[in-house]
Amino acid sequence: MKTTIKSIVLTLFLLSSSLIFAEDPLDPGTDPGIAPINDYILPMIVLGIVLSFYLIKKKKTA
Repeated sequence: MKTTIKSIVLTLFLLSSSLIFAEDPLDPGTDPGIAPINDYILPMIVLGIVLSFYLIKKKKTA
């Protein structure tokens, strides 16, 4: 039960933090480039979802 709740909370955390940007895209300041953290948002979301499904599936079979 605790593992399932932890997995759900982790998934919600990853989805809610996907809107966080390292820099303001409308006012980039002196560096007009995008910060590297923005490049890894989608892979982190996909990895979180896959990991949560894996952990829930593993919990049901064990």
